[in-house]
Amino acid sequence: VEKDKSVKAVIDKVDVVFLSIFTAESALQLIYHDIKIFKNRWHTFDLLLVIVSWIFKKLTVLRCLRILKIASKFEALQRLITALLDVIPNITAIFSLLLLVFYIFAVMFTTLFKETDLQIDYFSRLDKTVFSLFQFMTMDWQEAARECQKEISWAPLLFVLFEVVSGFIVFNLIVAVLCEALGLLDSDGKEDEDKISIEKERIDAINTLMEQVEEIKKKQYMIRKTLSEIDSADSKSPALFDIVSSS
Repeated sequence: VEKDKSVKAVIDKVDVVFLSIFTAESALQLIYHDIKIFKNRWHTFDLLLVIVSWIFKKLTVLRCLRILKIASKFEALQRLITALLDVIPNITAIFSLLLLVFYIFAVMFTTLFKETDLQIDYFSRLDKTVFSLFQFMTMDWQEAARECQKEISWAPLLFVLFEVVSGFIVFNLIVAVLCEALGLLDSDGKEDEDKISIEKERIDAINTLMEQVEEIKKKQYMIRKTLSEIDSADSKSPALFDIVSSS
């Protein structure tokens, strides 16, 4: 695409067309909602995405971010992303714990194994040890453990301890938090459905009541009409009686 200028020109024009459509949509949303648009996080996200796209128009990498506008059009995706964003504080706390675990074990591994003669330099410096621990966290630790075992017989125990703490405990906490978020998402969805059902029943009850009121009004009108006819008939009866008497 970069080499073929004609194709690149067409893609740029299509990009401007879609960006203009997104801009018009955001402008209409801003006109309709006014300042209240910032109370809706999705409308705010769309607006900021359009503004950033215009400011950094030459950065083609940012075009990929426009795909995120799809999320604002589907309620299921909105609820899922909202639930995940709500648990970010808990995930941040877990990652802080994970960093603390990494630092403790990095100091231990560097102190114990920096002098060992290994085929790969895993533990000569603290930064290399941290990178190695990240590799070990992906369950790729057996080779390094066997090499360290040649120097220190109990070295694999330290590797296993790190794997248990980082790979099983910490990441299971992350999975538990995400599962909790999805559970809350399902419960919120059920609550929304219940609210919609209750609101629908309330509207139906109001409509039924209005129909009954209309029926009562019609009956009242018929009663008034009948009474008025009776009154008019009573008013004519004395006149007829006087005519008959005079004759």
